[in-house]
Formats: sequence, structure tokens, C-alpha cells
Amino acid sequence: MNGAYVGYSQLGGAFYRDVPPGQYHVTVATWGVDVNQSAIVALVSGQEAFIRIESLSSWSDGGQRHAFQRDTFYARLIPPQMARAEITQSTYNGGG
Repeated sequence: MNGAYVGYSQLGGAFYRDVPPGQYHVTVATWGVDVNQSAIVALVSGQEAFIRIESLSSWSDGGQRHAFQRDTFYARLIPPQMARAEITQSTYNGGG
């Protein structure tokens, strides 16, 4: 968030961060570079925002002899109703 590391996303997991009001640019470490990979959210006191990390596993490089494949990741702002439903089926990985 705003260039600072705030957590580690795990498949099937969820975590939260309690932050002061303000504007946040949420990015994710990724191998592939694409458009619309980050989310921007402006929060007021007491407001919640939910970001889902999505993966596109079609990035490859290295030629035929040394080919490799890496996922391209995206930070997506999602509606609270959708997020709450998904979180109930997730493993809790901490907060703060």
C-alpha cells in the first residue's frame, strides 16, 4: 500500500490491515506486467475496502530450451457483499 509491504497473499487466505483515513494505492508483486494491475481506494474513518488478489497464469518467457511460466497478479477492489461471502470460506492469516 503506497509502496509499503503490508502482507503476504496466500491462495484461499484472507488478512486485514487497519489503516488511517486516506488514499491508498494497492499493488501486488508480480512477474508479468499488464494494465490495471493495481487498485486505488480513498478511505474515510470507519470505512472498509476489500481487495482481491487475482492471478493470470499465462505469462511465459525464456525460449524453448529454458522456458518458464509465472503468474501475473492483479489487485482488484471488490464490493463488500461479495468480499464477506468469500471471506467466510477463507483461512484467516492475521490482521493488524
